[in-house]
Amino acid sequence: MYNCTVLGVVAELERSLILEHVWAGLGNVRANGKRLGRAEVALDAERIGHLRAQGRSTREIAEELGHSYSLVHKTLANGESRRVANAAD
Repeated sequence: MYNCTVLGVVAELERSLILEHVWAGLGNVRANGKRLGRAEVALDAERIGHLRAQGRSTREIAEELGHSYSLVHKTLANGESRRVANAAD
């Protein structure tokens, strides 16, 4: 029973040290001006709206612009291009 308690404490200590090192590394990266995370996608919401107003399908728009279907679908669903689509009517 005593051995399990000691192993648990050692495991917690090791985990906390790993977390400290990870957070320190992330802090150093941010301090050097490096951007973390997924790269942003340059999205032309106006063009998506115009193509949709022309009656193009979401898949056709995605293939033409080189974006994923889901990104085009989300753009249309979020209304980012509704103003353009409505203005074209």
